[in-house]
Amino acid sequence: MIPLVLASGALPLPPIIGGEDSAPSREAVVHVHAFVDGHAANCAGTAVTPRTVITARHCIVGLGAPFATCTGATFRDASTADLPSIIVSTGADSGSPSAERAVVSVLAPDEPEVCGHDFVVLVLDLALPVTPLPVRLDRRNTAGELVTVAGWGWTDTTPLPDIRQERMHVPILEVADAAKSWVVPDELVFGESICDGDSGGPLLSEDSGALIGVASRNHHDDAQQVLPPGSCEGDSVRNVAESTRVMLDVLLRATAEASEELTPEAAPAGATLEAGAACASDHDCLSGLCVDDVQGSRCSRLCSEERPCGMGDQCTTAQSVGICMSAPADPAMSGADGGCALSRRPATGQSALRALAVLAALALVRRRRAVLAG
Repeated sequence: MIPLVLASGALPLPPIIGGEDSAPSREAVVHVHAFVDGHAANCAGTAVTPRTVITARHCIVGLGAPFATCTGATFRDASTADLPSIIVSTGADSGSPSAERAVVSVLAPDEPEVCGHDFVVLVLDLALPVTPLPVRLDRRNTAGELVTVAGWGWTDTTPLPDIRQERMHVPILEVADAAKSWVVPDELVFGESICDGDSGGPLLSEDSGALIGVASRNHHDDAQQVLPPGSCEGDSVRNVAESTRVMLDVLLRATAEASEELTPEAAPAGATLEAGAACASDHDCLSGLCVDDVQGSRCSRLCSEERPCGMGDQCTTAQSVGICMSAPADPAMSGADGGCALSRRPATGQSALRALAVLAALALVRRRRAVLAG
């Protein structure tokens, strides 16, 4: 991915390495153009309803700190987004879009920290002429799951191609379960694939076809600055995506504003049990989520202020997501009832992060350490 030059406001994005021209079936992967801090940024996004698109937050909203790290860097408020500059277009050829839509609203997480919160949902003025994708909400993400990534970022042969690219069979290497220097809980870590210009693009489950993550940034252990595509190639590359599981509340607010409904990911094959039923594994549950609580192992689902739990359950935050759990006997052991704050601890450390967003004028981009992956 290409670095995001925060000091000057420049936003570089990342491309697909080792990919190929994207199939027509990827029509829900759309092109997102905006101006952030006075600089052009071009990213990918995913339509999850006809009028709502998910993309990376750094593609739309400026940063309030000079460098994008997990130690103190924050986003400005979503109200600062330059709405008239944001254009969402469809079609595999970014130079000849089949349709263009304006953005009337930008919804972002309440938390301003970069790591774990690098996503926004755009509400469009008119419906897109595409079939929206289902979204993973309740089902857990697992290491080893294969995904397809797509976007208009750098490739190993071409800078910023006009034709949307994709790479299949990319494994999830890790689902973060604790805050580290460069990831926070439930972020998805994967290897060589995206590059500068692919920010905001999708991670699509090859099992269900659902959107499970949004490309955010990349991480390098060494301090050496490498230009794309070299910065995106090799076994040591580690890319980070935001999990759609942490987007529940923002997604529900956005779709309510658009008067539309999400299509949830299909249930695991063979699953038959409703929420509340006793279960032995995630695969037993229609939600794809079997949890242990005071009542034993039972099927559950994610919750938020917009999606409260049923009677007898409360929304309990666990590893950055809210899960419906049986209320413990001691109220002091419980979280807040009637919804939950999906708060996450900021990670610590000084590891470099690079933005995946791509500048329209690459000649103006100066490389910096510790930046978001475009």
